[in-house]
Amino acid sequence: MSETHTPSQEKQETAANLHEQHKHQQEILNEAKNEASKAENEHASKIEQIRDLVNEQAAETTGHPSREQTAQDEPEEANTYWYSREYRELAFKQLMNRVRKHMSKPDQAVSKLIHRPGIEKASEIGEKTVARTSGVLVGSIFSFIASLATYYFSRKNGYDMTYSIFIASFIGGFFAGLLIELIYKAVRSLLSRS
Repeated sequence: MSETHTPSQEKQETAANLHEQHKHQQEILNEAKNEASKAENEHASKIEQIRDLVNEQAAETTGHPSREQTAQDEPEEANTYWYSREYRELAFKQLMNRVRKHMSKPDQAVSKLIHRPGIEKASEIGEKTVARTSGVLVGSIFSFIASLATYYFSRKNGYDMTYSIFIASFIGGFFAGLLIELIYKAVRSLLSRS
């Protein structure tokens, strides 16, 4: 008698074989994970033991307290050198010297003048408060146009020109520039939210 296998029986056998293979692979993977974690824990404990031994021997030979004793006596300080003001100033000077090497002599002189601490601080304060780029730009354009128009009409009609119009138009243009900048930033932030 010959056995005949139907396609459904073959599929069931194949599925059973795949299931057994998958189960076997999972067992192997779990065993490997367990062995890896054991090895990692053993190395970590050995490193701590060696570190403690070295600290103890160093304290005995040099007379200095161990790391644990120091930590108990004084609060542990972070390495503040990298965050100190002196370090930032030194790094800034080195950067400026590297950049200035690629500049022409007149540009180097202007750079040295502009980047003096007092001038730079005043520039930063002015940039955030009074000397807004948008205000100065729109104020100067508005002042130029208003002064030119006033000069033209006063010359044509025979009037004397008041020179205070330049200052008044600059102030008006400056505030108009600030208003335009505020509107632009508000619209931009609204568009970025949606």
